[in-house]
Amino acid sequence: MNIDSALCITGVISQIFDKALMEPTFCEMYAKFCVQLAFELPEFYKDNEKVGILVLLEKKCIIAR
Repeated sequence: MNIDSALCITGVISQIFDKALMEPTFCEMYAKFCVQLAFELPEFYKDNEKVGILVLLEKKCIIAR
């Protein structure tokens, strides 16, 4: 998969987060997957704000709370 924009990263995080909620048995696997993606993918900037996997995941968790 070619993740090459902030919009694409946002979509990927949203899908991973939703899958983790639907399949709590695999939450640890999804968390490890996010960490691996954070190391492998570059960070992008959208509206002068850093957009990376971990930043988006943190925002998604805050909103879901």
